Amino acid sequence: MAVQLALGGWFAGKIYPGVAVAGIPVGGLTRLQAQDRLSHQVTDYKVRLQVGSRSFNITPQELGTNYNLAATVDQAYGVGRDQWFLPWALFQPRQPEGVGYAFVVDQPAKEKFIDKIVKITGQAPLDAVIIINNGVPEAKSDENGVAIEPSDVEIAIDHQISNLSDVPIKLQPNTQLARIHLADVKPAIEQTKVLLAVPVTITYQGQTFKPSAADMSGWITYDKTPVDQPAGLIPKLSTDGIKFYLQSVAQHVNVNPTNRKVRIENGDSSETQAGKDGIQLDQDALADQIAKAVTAKQPITVEAPTKPVPFKTEYNRVISLDYGKYIEINLSMQHLWVYQDHNVIYESPITSGATGAGFGTVTGLFSIQAKQTNRNLNGYAIGYNYNVHVDYWMPFYGNYGLHDASWRSSFGGPDYWRGGSHGCVNLPLDTAAFLYGWSDVGTPVWIHN
Repeated sequence: MAVQLALGGWFAGKIYPGVAVAGIPVGGLTRLQAQDRLSHQVTDYKVRLQVGSRSFNITPQELGTNYNLAATVDQAYGVGRDQWFLPWALFQPRQPEGVGYAFVVDQPAKEKFIDKIVKITGQAPLDAVIIINNGVPEAKSDENGVAIEPSDVEIAIDHQISNLSDVPIKLQPNTQLARIHLADVKPAIEQTKVLLAVPVTITYQGQTFKPSAADMSGWITYDKTPVDQPAGLIPKLSTDGIKFYLQSVAQHVNVNPTNRKVRIENGDSSETQAGKDGIQLDQDALADQIAKAVTAKQPITVEAPTKPVPFKTEYNRVISLDYGKYIEINLSMQHLWVYQDHNVIYESPITSGATGAGFGTVTGLFSIQAKQTNRNLNGYAIGYNYNVHVDYWMPFYGNYGLHDASWRSSFGGPDYWRGGSHGCVNLPLDTAAFLYGWSDVGTPVWIHN
């Protein structure tokens, strides 16, 4: 009893002799001492795997794994402490490798990396297929693939991480057999030959089109038989493939529409070219008809269906200003010119509507509709929050007009974009006075960008 007490006092708080973690001796160490020793071992450790001819050196962190040193030391500390007779517990034989490192795993991250390893080291098997060359169906042989089992990779990784092994674990991918072999596609080849031999005739206004077996090569695709049925291929008609062929037929059918042309000069419209609808081969409808007939192995002679292509109207807008006098306003330049007898007799900066705020000035050819002095412009009547006095008011389109703006200190700058009017053309007082005296009701006003 005295020996047991003495030994118990000596090894209190210490790991029993002979205990190791992944072959690293930790016997006689306290928990903190053991944890410090073990932490140095895991620094820069990498898992080493060899899958076929590919080698991998991966950090545990890349595998979503982190060491739990406290739990590892707890395992080492617990070795032998289930024995009641302390001398036996202290000096019983130990395994040289001891306990493994404990670790915590981010399983989704780990599985993602394992899937990556499986993918880059594997090669999926290739089933036998049918290729149609110049109207002749031929079989291309199957090829086996190789793949490693994800569970084998995971077991190897866990072993490496737990034991800090520097010896790479070698894994050999397994052969993956193709499901559909060369002999399995022979029935589909015979079925394909029958489909390619179905006569197809397309007519249109005296023209005849008869696709050959070579033309029909792109019409057939294949589905694999369901897994609960014998391995093989099922031929089917592809409407996309048929429509690809029908593009050559469409060149003899399609007629482009003639667009209607309208000239708008100073607001007056006149038709310069009448419109005429075009014609277009209805490839969708025709492809469906052909696919159904060939699938049923029934010869088909069909008049090509067509559909109209509506013409469009093209507008040619022209401003022709052969007037004795008119006003030109360029919104992008924020400037106004006054013309008389084809000469500029006056010009001035202006401030137009606040385009950036949704109050841009209208563009087009207008004319002065009225002339007033000492007028109050009340925006409340049309939904705007203003009521201002102007000396000169010359409306040219609805509520849009030319007028002075005493509240402005400058004109002609880019500030109009946000700080302009509600659509009117603001003028310096001198400019407004000149235009009022020079213009007549009906004087053209040309506004453009």
